[in-house]
Parts: sequence; structure tokens; C-alpha cells
Amino acid sequence: MTSTESTSPAHARSTPGTQDATNASRNITPAVLCPACDAVSVEAIDGWVIAPGQKAMACRACGILFTYPPPSSETLQRYYSKEGGWQSARATKRAKAQTKTKRGAPVLLALLDRYFPATQPRTGARVFDFGCGFGVWLNSFQDRGWITSGLEPSTDVAFVRHERLTSIPADARFDLVIVWHVLEHLPRPLDTLRALAAALAPGGFCLVSVPRVDTLAVHGDLSYILQPRAHVVAYTEACLRGLMASCGLETVTALHELDDLFSKGEPLRLRLLARKESPSVGGPSPSAALTPVLDAVAALLRAPTAGHSRRKDDCHP
Repeated sequence: MTSTESTSPAHARSTPGTQDATNASRNITPAVLCPACDAVSVEAIDGWVIAPGQKAMACRACGILFTYPPPSSETLQRYYSKEGGWQSARATKRAKAQTKTKRGAPVLLALLDRYFPATQPRTGARVFDFGCGFGVWLNSFQDRGWITSGLEPSTDVAFVRHERLTSIPADARFDLVIVWHVLEHLPRPLDTLRALAAALAPGGFCLVSVPRVDTLAVHGDLSYILQPRAHVVAYTEACLRGLMASCGLETVTALHELDDLFSKGEPLRLRLLARKESPSVGGPSPSAALTPVLDAVAALLRAPTAGHSRRKDDCHP
């Protein structure tokens, strides 16, 4: 699944002065910085406890949800190491990794063909899977003629077939970057998005998938959205579109039609395809998009089964 990045154990700073009455009424916490945009317009979400001593927070500036305090960099490095919990939970999937392709890859590639030649790429087309896991997506692309590269600290399995990278390249060499259920694991996601955008050639595309917050009232799975160690940030569609746009990645489509294929028709995951353009601002209001999400959280927390996940593990993509 994922890649790690360094982070401090908390995104906090001292703020002089007294919190004003408006902030107090909205539970704004100026001492905590947003882990994406570094804004101070951050509020705790009443009643949503991720773990003892760890709570859910929301940023009114960019719309991201996050756990606070976040897990330490040492905790994340242990969890995503070759001997860590992420790898051990997937040991049974390792044996067939060299020949396995992603379920549903033909359908996804056909959808991508609307925007660029994915099924029959141009000669020399390059794809980079950031957090490539066992390389199953890369297998699917390589079988169709793509030059494939990946980054994955948790296992070596993918790199029997694919080029291994240990960091995001600084030059704009890729035609496609895949970030498939990785951004929810990163304590500083905007930093990573900026680096990935820089690694895309002009006009290149970025395919992102994350847990879907906007449909929380439908799927009701709070503990899939935020978790103590794995899913440490979460995104509404407006939030993710805005963060990507600030990096020069303009969303061209949301692939909601893949729900039937990848999540049995449940709207559990958000999938966006973006094209590298000039950085921009505007688009849907991330703050406005938070309001129905927070209403759904409050309703779910009042329900008898609040916090019960239907997923078998804590970061199933």
C-alpha cells in the first residue's frame, strides 16, 4: 500500500492572545496546525475519539479531517517497515504478486483511454506508482507496454518486475502517477502531492484514490475514515480537488462509476483523475463541504453501532 514520510509527533504551536468568542463557540483550536495547509482554523469534532488520547479534527480552511495527535514518525516507520504490521497482514498475498494483475484494471484503463492512451500507450510512456505495494497495478500497466516504476518501503516484491525508486524524482519524467490509497496514510499529504506533481511531465496525469468522506451518511463507516495509526487524514472531494489544484493538478473527472467494480456498489472510495496544469485556486468551498460530513458524524456517533468497521483490516484499499 503505502509510503511513509517524516513528520513531527504533533502539528502544534503556541498562539499568543486569547481565543475569541466566535472560535470558542465553534470549538476552534488555534494551537493546532492543519497537517495539510498549516492553517490555524482547526476544530475538534465533538465525540469522535479515535483512540484514548487521540481525537478527530477538521480544518475549515482546506477541509481536511485528521487525527490529533498524529502517530509519531517512529511508529509509522515501524508499521510500514518490512517487518511491520502492514506487511505481516498481507503475507498471504505475496506468493502470486509477480503474475497477479489488478482486478478491474481493464475497466479502469478503458476509462482512462477517454483522456490519454492508457490501454495502448505511446512508445516510452512511463508510469510511477507511489506506494505500489506488491506491484499489482504496475503489472497491469506493464503488460500493456508502459515503462513502470514504483516506490514502496514495506516490501521488495514489486521490484522483481519493476524499477525501484527510493524517493520521488525531482525531474518531470512521468506521464502518469498513481497514488492509490496512500494519501490517507501520510501526515503531511500536501508536501507529497507537490513533489508528485513536480515529477509529472507537462500534461501528465495523476490518479488518486482515498476513502470517501462525502458519502459517510450512506456507508456509515467512521472507523474506515480515520484510524489511530493507518488512516490519519481524510478528504472530502472538495478538499482533495482543492489541494491538488494548489499543486497544479486540475481534476478532469471523478471516477464514481467504479464503485460497482471495487466496492460492491458502496460509495466507500473517492477516485479522482487530474492533469498537470498551472497551480490554481477556486472551485467548491472545502469549508461548505465539511458541514454535511460533520452532521453525518454526529448522527453516526449517536447510533448504537458507532465506530464499528466492516473492513477486515485497518487500511484495506
